[in-house]
Amino acid sequence: KIARIKVGDLSARRDYIDIEAALQQWVLVMKNGLSGEVYNIGSGFSVSMRELLIKMLVQAGVPPESVEENAISLPLRLNVPDIYADMTKTLALGVGTSVRTETEE
Repeated sequence: KIARIKVGDLSARRDYIDIEAALQQWVLVMKNGLSGEVYNIGSGFSVSMRELLIKMLVQAGVPPESVEENAISLPLRLNVPDIYADMTKTLALGVGTSVRTETEE
């Protein structure tokens, strides 16, 4: 049994997708994308590290209360609070408008 999970600051938000969605997007970029262009692979939405960890703990049967979060102050240049993919060009290739991950549902 897990009594405590010590983690740092979980407020950062990042763009996550499952591997099947990533592969689907990658194949479409390979088939339909223009050589030399940059295409982002992602969901276009961010989820907090806290939300993601809690969801994973619940799925694993570990009580979320076991998380002990310790906010560590990072220098401003290292602290990027929210990162998500700009999906404009990738969606234009026919990925569809619904690329949200399980974490977003």
